[in-house]
Amino acid sequence: MFKILIKPSAEKRLSKFTPAEREKIIKAIGLINQRQNGGKALNIKRLARIKGKHFRIRLGNIRILYRVDEAKTAEIYDIDFRGNIY
Repeated sequence: MFKILIKPSAEKRLSKFTPAEREKIIKAIGLINQRQNGGKALNIKRLARIKGKHFRIRLGNIRILYRVDEAKTAEIYDIDFRGNIY
């Protein structure tokens, strides 16, 4: 089970989405624990060219980037549209 943290910069970006998009994003963030434990609820992939355990969640055109550390903490560090995030 992961403890989920959202960086202030990601929280600020989250506020710029429409209410319907925000609801989808928050729901996806809540499902991180299920996916990391073998569930298939989300489209999550590990980011290959970044050192450490960095992942992305794909929600249509929206991407959520997060990293996982040894203390079982998932830190959401960026949320944006596909063309703006990488």
